[in-house]
Amino acid sequence: MKYLPDLLPPGSDITVLLNSLLNSYSDIIDGGMASYVISGPITFRTAINFLELRNVYFNITSRASASGPVFRPTTTYPTINYFKLSRVLMDAAALPVSPISTVFDYSNMSYFRFEDTWIFSPNSKCFSGAGRQYGAAPYYGTWDGCYLGGIVGVDGYDLGVASSGPNSNTISRTRFQCGTGVKLSRYSQNWVIGNGCSFESCGTGIDTNGEMIVINDGNRFESCLKGIVAGSNSSGKIGLQYYSGVGRTITLNGDATRWKIDW
Repeated sequence: MKYLPDLLPPGSDITVLLNSLLNSYSDIIDGGMASYVISGPITFRTAINFLELRNVYFNITSRASASGPVFRPTTTYPTINYFKLSRVLMDAAALPVSPISTVFDYSNMSYFRFEDTWIFSPNSKCFSGAGRQYGAAPYYGTWDGCYLGGIVGVDGYDLGVASSGPNSNTISRTRFQCGTGVKLSRYSQNWVIGNGCSFESCGTGIDTNGEMIVINDGNRFESCLKGIVAGSNSSGKIGLQYYSGVGRTITLNGDATRWKIDW
């Protein structure tokens, strides 16, 4: 295990050190709830199994998103399995309005766990990811107990071909204060969203064009312009939700028979 305050004084710029540590094959990196500055991209360059980053606060500067996401894989997209964020806070309010960037690109990650993670990034997406080759999409990941404030909280997109979308991922007990809370593209499949998620003051809570998407009972949509928007390709199930001050609760733009809805 690596303990960050033993390696670098709190308050320092951790960009170089973190780039090195996050390319360990397997390790635990503990920040001791210290605060550090990220001033440049953090790049996953190698294949990783069972790597955890926990208990740390990052102040992300405007230069960190130069030419792409702050946390990003290289263009070779190494396979990353069992990566975990736990009790990680990221203040990315300094990221520029244009071009729109992403704080964390989870492309080509599988079995990832993002738990008790707080991201505030009003000018960018919090999480965004897609598969970069056939069968290498982000699979079997979870977001649980997070707070996400950004243009999009969780973005699952594709490259316009089958098997390039993120599949079989789960979001639970997460609070969204975003332009769009969760956005899923056409080739995103088998996501489960629900069990205590809250969408507050969003333009749209959930915008999905994916297939076999399950939006479980017990989510809260409050003061959103739109609650759930389902695109023309979409299908799935929508359970019982709580709506308060929502302009349109459910919008089905495709074949309504492709959805099972508990009103």
